[in-house]
Amino acid sequence: KRRPEHGFNTTFKFQISARNQECRTKVEAKTSHQKGTVINQHYHTCTENGADGFAFVIQNHADSALGEVGAKLGYSGIPQSIAVEFDLFANQDLGDPNGMHVAVHLSGGKAPNDAGQLARVGFYSYLNETGRNLQDGLHHQARIVYTPGLQFNPFEQPEWRATDRLRTFLKGDGLGTFRVYVDDFDKAVINFPISMKYAIDLGPNGEAWTGFTAATGKQWQLHDILAWEFHDT
Repeated sequence: KRRPEHGFNTTFKFQISARNQECRTKVEAKTSHQKGTVINQHYHTCTENGADGFAFVIQNHADSALGEVGAKLGYSGIPQSIAVEFDLFANQDLGDPNGMHVAVHLSGGKAPNDAGQLARVGFYSYLNETGRNLQDGLHHQARIVYTPGLQFNPFEQPEWRATDRLRTFLKGDGLGTFRVYVDDFDKAVINFPISMKYAIDLGPNGEAWTGFTAATGKQWQLHDILAWEFHDT
């Protein structure tokens, strides 16, 4: 187990591939005036979709803890947890901002985590617009950093924002800075202050397990973690 409240720096390389395809055949009937016959023309088109995504999870429930499948990405329902989700499908019932975003979810204390918008404390939904298509089958990298103490530089950390939900976990004691990077390790896409001790119940020893979850539903894709490093700071 780790001691996340003291600070950590984790990086991992991942690949999303083998997305499912939806294929349709369209038949159009046309009449040949010269031959007086009907000609059927077939159009066969396929589109790649893929779902649902994966998450990096910090949790102090059990070493074998696992959440719900499908849109819940395998972490929703795990008590005493923080999840950084890489969500690759837009679920309107969960309030997803779009079909490719990164978000931090937590319910606080010992409560079960949730993949819905009520547990979302920060997110970034401009991956496609910034040339980071995580479903292109290529290798991508992510970095997640928690540093004790408030560290803010508006020139290096432009994405200093969060949802109103975060106010619950901002306390004078134990305040730290949480950052998430995707591909570009010089500029965080998620960046906010948080008191880790109030965000998750770490027990008397301040420890938690770290790892990954992933899930699919009616649509699917492969979520591969190709390399992972975790360092206490």
